[in-house]
Amino acid sequence: MKKIIIKLLLIIGIAFLFIGCPPNNGEDTISFEDYSPHSFRIKNDTGFDLIAFAGSVAANNLISGVPALAEAHGLRKDTTLFNSTGPVVLFFITEENYNTYKNNLAESPVFTRIYAFYSHIGINNTIYHIHSSIISGDTPYAGRLNVVNPTNYYVELRLSGPNGIAIGYAVPQEMSYSIPLMPGSYNVFPVLKYYHPLLQVLYTIYPRHSEGPDQGKPIAWHNINIISGTNASVNVLEAITVLPDLSVGGVIIKLINNSDLPIQMSNNYIIQTDLSGLETINSGQNGTYFLPFGWNPDGTFPERLNFSQLRVGTVENMIRYSADLELELDYEYTITVTDGEAPLFITVGWPARGDRISIFDFN
Repeated sequence: MKKIIIKLLLIIGIAFLFIGCPPNNGEDTISFEDYSPHSFRIKNDTGFDLIAFAGSVAANNLISGVPALAEAHGLRKDTTLFNSTGPVVLFFITEENYNTYKNNLAESPVFTRIYAFYSHIGINNTIYHIHSSIISGDTPYAGRLNVVNPTNYYVELRLSGPNGIAIGYAVPQEMSYSIPLMPGSYNVFPVLKYYHPLLQVLYTIYPRHSEGPDQGKPIAWHNINIISGTNASVNVLEAITVLPDLSVGGVIIKLINNSDLPIQMSNNYIIQTDLSGLETINSGQNGTYFLPFGWNPDGTFPERLNFSQLRVGTVENMIRYSADLELELDYEYTITVTDGEAPLFITVGWPARGDRISIFDFN
């Protein structure tokens, strides 16, 4: 009987090891959970499982994992890493490199990095895209695009068009930033990023040709030939040696809510999110919105655009502007909302045009 009891205890002990023990939640365990609420959302078109870091590749900056081919995957919202509104550089390394370099993460090759914006009070629903053309630098057939950025601008490198997917990001005065790419021919568009610390908003600025046959069109490096095992180079300073025309590609609207009611803005029946990530502007608060113009077929921006479907008001009563509302590219407008009589109880002012957005705002 005693032997039978011992055997039973051994069996129970073994079963506990395989069934009853909790999973390893130690430091070496990376979570690939799709988090909600999230800090950022990532679309990963590559075949690599990636690990995300905030600010630099270090153990205390680790956020969470992004599975290969993930769609709008939510990263962990770590209150230690993300406790205030502002720009964040997201670094990504492959899971394989994480396992190889986990005892010295600073030595790990960086797969890609993204200049993102985190709102501590907003919803952070922007989806940041990692393009399938980016591959691990460890891959034997990888080519490289070397970016030299001896300027004072933060530069995002977008593929195939100024609104294309970002394949990399160069910081000011960065003399060598290497992006591993699949062999092929690429058109790469430099786009400037500017964070306004007072307004706590992140602007996207498009450099355009200021004269000649391409006047108004976005500056780009065309037909960059990436060959396996070799490097191609681009220089941001050479592209904008003579400071080009800079455009935000739309208008900026400041919504001032002096009424007693919460206010929203919609365009084409879509509720707009202000640049700090808010959909609703409460009484006594202001919101700053960006309304894009889109591109003409020839690659330029329209100088004016009709906004006949622009509405401002409460959730119950959105007031539509008249069909003749036209706004001018690269200007700031102010809309003031005050208390009003029944049944709307608010009065929405006409968009008042302010100054043209100056290039000096972004230096």
